[in-house]
Amino acid sequence: RQHTTYQTMATRKARILRFLHWLGTDPFIDDIDRETIRAYLRKDLMKQHYSSNTIRCHLGDIRAVFSWAIENGLLQSRDNPASGLSRLVAETAKAIREKGSGHWQVWTEEELLKVLAAVVGHKRPELLPVFVIALYSGMRREEIAQTEMNAVHTSHIRLPARSTGDSVRCVPIHPLLMPLIDKLKGARESGYLIKDFIGNPTKDGKRAHHFSDTFSSLKKQAGVTRQGVVFQSLRHTFYRAAVGAGLPVHAIDAMTGNVTPGLSHDTSTQGPDLKLLIHYMQAVTHGKQVDRAVRAAIKSY
Repeated sequence: RQHTTYQTMATRKARILRFLHWLGTDPFIDDIDRETIRAYLRKDLMKQHYSSNTIRCHLGDIRAVFSWAIENGLLQSRDNPASGLSRLVAETAKAIREKGSGHWQVWTEEELLKVLAAVVGHKRPELLPVFVIALYSGMRREEIAQTEMNAVHTSHIRLPARSTGDSVRCVPIHPLLMPLIDKLKGARESGYLIKDFIGNPTKDGKRAHHFSDTFSSLKKQAGVTRQGVVFQSLRHTFYRAAVGAGLPVHAIDAMTGNVTPGLSHDTSTQGPDLKLLIHYMQAVTHGKQVDRAVRAAIKSY
């Protein structure tokens, strides 16, 4: 079309190629269904810190390709599989990040205490350990879920590289978590630190895939409804607590494997040694009241 600039066309082409790259194959257009596009939305686009409008543009370009294919008789069905998915953007964005800003929010002490009270004695026994391990380590949900027993050492947890080029990461075990780790190690029959998780693993092996829905529901029932305060933001809460305790930014980055924009302004390829990180971890606190409540919760677990 004459009113479409070259730059606009290049941007649209890049969005389509991105979708094809995510598919990992070169499928026939008939083989791409609504569930595939929905998975692309939830598993990829929504995790990129894009604005809602940007995500809608990605969906719009995919929808335009299918509209063209339908008009030219390349699809047997007249239904566009990419139609009607834009409404999911707002719903998913609201659940996983602060609407509009794309930033996680740090939990307050009051919010932490409310959710802690809700997970204590909950019928899902994994809720408490996953919650407090994330809060006092900065580990991601799936990292906790995938931690195997042989990766848990006396003073630290050894995490494998997340992708090619990354190094192995050692996360010091916060002193407050030591009794919990000992209990988990003593009670586990499986090869994982956390034995059971809600639902079955996904096809690609993610054990904590269904954890978010249960945690989000529990959080709302506990009265924690502020936008941007989600499980993922426990990682940011740990980061802020570490900064508040006076830890060097490069040391916190080494603990958390920080690659998230907005968490810090400094990354170090040559991080501090493990003994120093273990020493630093001892200073991290979420306040006397939260620390006391977590200690009591672990004791009764």
